[in-house]
Amino acid sequence: PGATARPKAGMACLIQRVFAVRQPDGEAGTRLPVGHTAFSWQSSPLARSPGHTAFSWLHAWVDPAEFPDAVGCSPAATETRLASAELRCAAVRTNMPEPLPPGVARCRAALGHARACGAVLWRAPPTYYSWKLAERARFLGAPVDTLCKSLVLVNTALPADAPVTEDPSTSRFIMVVLQYVSRLDTDRLGKSLRAHAPAGFSSAHRLAVAAEADSAVLTAYGHNAVTPPGCQTAIPVVVSEAIADLASARPGASVWLGGGHVDVKLRMPVAELLRAGALFPVVGAPLVLRCTDPRSDADAED
Repeated sequence: PGATARPKAGMACLIQRVFAVRQPDGEAGTRLPVGHTAFSWQSSPLARSPGHTAFSWLHAWVDPAEFPDAVGCSPAATETRLASAELRCAAVRTNMPEPLPPGVARCRAALGHARACGAVLWRAPPTYYSWKLAERARFLGAPVDTLCKSLVLVNTALPADAPVTEDPSTSRFIMVVLQYVSRLDTDRLGKSLRAHAPAGFSSAHRLAVAAEADSAVLTAYGHNAVTPPGCQTAIPVVVSEAIADLASARPGASVWLGGGHVDVKLRMPVAELLRAGALFPVVGAPLVLRCTDPRSDADAED
């Protein structure tokens, strides 16, 4: 599709490992074990409305004439085909031609390194940030509460030469992912970080939005392009609890973040966003904290 085309509908599916085995008596056919397979989709480039379908199956005999590939399929062959399928599922979809802008290419490479499933990098029109949130959501085919942003914060209570650490409670700089429909509460976030700080860490937590120059050095992304995957520095990530709650309320929910370029948006399943190692180069899982309040004037901000 063109750069301003809306994402097309489709379906994301969960692949379950299924191994075919011969009948114990040696008769022709293959016995499939008891199992369960589920398909989920939601408003995004993958579909226009949320939903979930599941079906279960019991032991069944497969006719070798009808399913020749299933009969006698070795574990090694099954693993090979499964690995190929997993790679295809982890491929990052995009509506942009190659070569991608440098920041977007770095973001995509990080997602690929982390095998982040369900990720989409989608170019929006240059007028995207002049639109109201409802218009942006309509373009992306997503609920308004799934539109998110990533902010780099600095703990000004720490010395200027304090390092960036893996633990957000001790790091001078952290990245916070929050919804546009929410307002960051730095006091609440500071208290939550103090509660998670290791014994012996006595510094206070006075948090403020980092200078744009510091953010650019740490992430190598510009304004409205900042995103956790592919940052220049392995900066620790905090995800608002309200985002994690989306997955509880709507299983399979995804959020939209910056995509490494001001005109590019990254769609990422919440489950992947919270998975350890999915936000390469960050190694661990993001820390989920209650750090925001609802707001009614979200359109006043980029």
